[in-house]
Amino acid sequence: MIKAIIFDWGGVLESDTRETFTNWLIEKTNLGREAIRRIDEYYYREMNLGHITLEGLFDKYKYIFNLDISFDEFKEIFFQEFKINKNLLNIINEKLVGKYKLYVLSNNNDYIANKARNMQELKFFDNMFFSCEIGIIKPDTGFFKKVLSAIKMSAQDCLFIDNSQGNTYIAERLGMNAIVFKDYKQFDNSLNELI
Repeated sequence: MIKAIIFDWGGVLESDTRETFTNWLIEKTNLGREAIRRIDEYYYREMNLGHITLEGLFDKYKYIFNLDISFDEFKEIFFQEFKINKNLLNIINEKLVGKYKLYVLSNNNDYIANKARNMQELKFFDNMFFSCEIGIIKPDTGFFKKVLSAIKMSAQDCLFIDNSQGNTYIAERLGMNAIVFKDYKQFDNSLNELI
């Protein structure tokens, strides 16, 4: 019986595309997409592990890419495509709030963690767990196990929602129910089959 529902952040609760940022870096640096992707992937991972902050990422990018912008301008460009999935929040509010324990488990950075915790429309979450604070990223089973221990639930009592099939596969191997999130309509249909 499902008692807790655990949501990923990026690509589920919030859109997770930084395509505009990548294109902006290509335009500013004249580097190719693959070179920028490799650099960005490395430092974004370091930020999600909590090894550097958003300010630290800005300092690295400012140096590596020779950027002449302020931190505020960097944040605006970096996060401009990140939008809360209001349709999903409506489903959560209508079907889940007050009936299940609700959590966030996300590979994410300090900026998003603070932003998420301060958003009034997300106050129904019982707790939020971010990789930058735990020091482990999905799909490492250690991240899932730490969260299960913190919420004092068995894997079998949990439903995990993520847009990555690799992450849902690991959750299922640990004994959780899982939904690979594609969009809010598909999620609603899948949810109806499980609850």
